[in-house]
Amino acid sequence: MSSEVLQRFHPLFYPRSVAVVGATDNPFKLGFHALSAVTSSGFEGEVYPVNPGAGESIQGLRAYRSISDLPRGVDLFVYAIPARQVIPSVREAVEMGGNAGVIFAGGFRETGTEGALLQEELIGIANAGGMKLIGPNCIGVVNKQARLNATFASPLAWFPQGNVSVVSQSGGMGNSILNEIMDEQVGISKFVSIGNRANVEFADMVEYLAED
Repeated sequence: MSSEVLQRFHPLFYPRSVAVVGATDNPFKLGFHALSAVTSSGFEGEVYPVNPGAGESIQGLRAYRSISDLPRGVDLFVYAIPARQVIPSVREAVEMGGNAGVIFAGGFRETGTEGALLQEELIGIANAGGMKLIGPNCIGVVNKQARLNATFASPLAWFPQGNVSVVSQSGGMGNSILNEIMDEQVGISKFVSIGNRANVEFADMVEYLAED
């Protein structure tokens, strides 16, 4: 059982490759900060910026105009795109063999009935393809051990490495907890802003971290 749960979330916490969907050179856009967070953390795997309006490169990396242009089997997709684009983008990533995703956008279950229906559709697509989703409506994931910062906040990578992990529904509350931890000079291992809990629940994270 322990190896099962570790394997299930390995692509999320220890991806070999990360695609940032919505990546851009525009510093006023979320996609700029999402790509910068990944690249400035020291992540050693492949990083693929995706934007249909891109030129040849984004932030010095080769750019891709669509998810279908990527190599198959990218482990982790970071979605820095509006809610209306999320479902087709997740569907495309699943078709390309994607294993895990982080969705920043709000506009799903937290907005009422219509948003809840969209989230159910999203869950169905992800579950059918075996993709684990953090979010929607979240800050993302940090794993100090893998030098992974799959958020839109580069400073989260500055925390010292340690053995404490934090899982929070609210990004704001999670950030407050991290600030207290830093004040106490305690290092962190992992941080997960779980958001709307599409198909990853608190229980899943507790089970994973108990074996980690």
